[in-house]
Formats: sequence, C-alpha cells, structure tokens
Amino acid sequence: MPKKGFTLLEVVIALVIILVGIVGAQQLINRSLKSQLTAAEKQLAANLAASELALLQVGDLDGGFDAWLERNAVRNLTDSERVYALADGWFAAVNALSANQDIYRVTFVVQMLDGRREIFVTYVARK
Repeated sequence: MPKKGFTLLEVVIALVIILVGIVGAQQLINRSLKSQLTAAEKQLAANLAASELALLQVGDLDGGFDAWLERNAVRNLTDSERVYALADGWFAAVNALSANQDIYRVTFVVQMLDGRREIFVTYVARK
C-alpha cells in the first residue's frame, strides 16, 4: 500500500530550509536599513559642508574670512541640538598654500554621532 503524507524527517528538513531563507532575508533587510541610514548621514554631512564652504567661496561672509573661520573652527552641538541631528559637530582647518598668494586649502570635517568623520576639502582665494 503506498504511503500518503510526509514523514517527520521530511517536515523537519523543509522547516530548516524555510528558516534559513527567512533568516537570510532578515539579515538582508537589516543591512539595507543600515546602509540607508549611513547614506542619509553622509548626505547630511555633505549638505552641511557644501553650505558652509559655499559661503566661504562666494565671499558672502559677515565679518569676512576670519569670522567664518572663528565660527567654524570647532562647533559642537548642544544636547538639545543633538536630539534632532545626525552629526555631533564639525570643525574647519585652513592652511595657506604659499606665502606669496592668498590661496587657502580649507578642510571641513563633520563628526558623526557614531564617531565617523566625513571630510570635505576646497580651495579658496582670500578677497
């Protein structure tokens, strides 16, 4: 007489195969969400740097070059600001390329909440 149905071993093997698929899909979703958050943080850092560096490049500065540098030398967010931010703070460094020319290398670094640093560099001529 032919057997009908599945044996316990066949059911267990099928469940293990399904479980492996579900765990793999869950890990893929977790990695995707982490990548999405990292991309959002990098975009925020890029927008912040672009905004501040654009002010410096076009010379639209209240108080001039030195005031911009003083305002951005080190900027740590307060606890209340940090609640809504994806960055911990930022700082800028300015190095003269040569003594004879007023061309400067500006490095703008955004400190992320997880400790990573996003670094942006531009060159400006002092007006």
